Amino acid sequence: MEKFTKSIRKKSKDKIEEPIIFENEWMKITNFEDNIIIEQSATVVCIPYIIEYNQFIVRHEYIPAFKKLEGDDYYLTCVAGSVEVGETNEQALKRELEEEAGIVLRDGYQFEFERPLFSSKASTAQFHYCIVPLTENDYHEISTPTGDGSYNESISKSVKVDVKYINHVKPSDLITELLISRLKKYLTGQQ
Repeated sequence: MEKFTKSIRKKSKDKIEEPIIFENEWMKITNFEDNIIIEQSATVVCIPYIIEYNQFIVRHEYIPAFKKLEGDDYYLTCVAGSVEVGETNEQALKRELEEEAGIVLRDGYQFEFERPLFSSKASTAQFHYCIVPLTENDYHEISTPTGDGSYNESISKSVKVDVKYINHVKPSDLITELLISRLKKYLTGQQ
């Protein structure tokens, strides 16, 4: 068996054009080293935790891909969205918090992202995720989240959950499951 330190590969400096199999505004599928690769933008994901009220925010979301397999109309997820061209992860997360949860952060609020994770072995997409602890001085709420203009987002909503119900929350995807576990760890460290 090879030592771990010897198994780490060095990055290639040569950029080779891969043949495009499919491309639209959300993804590009290419052939890279005889493998089919899905190239997608990064995703920012968070669970806002409102300290004074001891509540966290999750999404009750309509997700067609999940519905196709499971048949349910709504699923429990995190505040999340794609990083758009020209945006930093921080800018994207601020935008998503406003669009999906109606949370407008004060200027200068600093996120503490954890190490990014790839979404799957077949995709270049990464999740940039964090818990967003908020005091009353960190944000203000708008009465109606702005949304991104999509139908799916217009029929979805964000909900505040009291921390005492955290063990009853049933996440619908792995990243939400991970963030719920990170929130539990964060809360244990706070008490």
